[in-house]
Amino acid sequence: MTRHRRSGSHGTQPTTPTAQLSFAVTIHSASNIPNVDLASHYVGLHAYVVVELVDGARWVSAKTGVHPASGNPVWDETIQLAGPVDSLDVDRLRFRFRLMDRDKFTSDNAIGSAVIPLADL
Repeated sequence: MTRHRRSGSHGTQPTTPTAQLSFAVTIHSASNIPNVDLASHYVGLHAYVVVELVDGARWVSAKTGVHPASGNPVWDETIQLAGPVDSLDVDRLRFRFRLMDRDKFTSDNAIGSAVIPLADL
């Protein structure tokens, strides 16, 4: 399929669709999350996961819903990550997972992270 875009009064020029790379990542659960919020006990912990697909610099990201008040949250959520392949260094592609604590009145706290090279999957 060829798409067209307008080019001023000169009519249209054909453009080719950008190739897309997409992944479905399922986040199941976390266990024994430490309380990083010193002002509260698990009552204030609101955990969520940020999933990023990176190739040296951050490329595309998505996050789970917030799971309130638990040191052992279960999300069972599938996240879709997709974006253009243009200029991606596939050999450097990796998933970065960041476990976060949502805070209402201050910045969210990072609890932990992990990086998995796509080549290892």
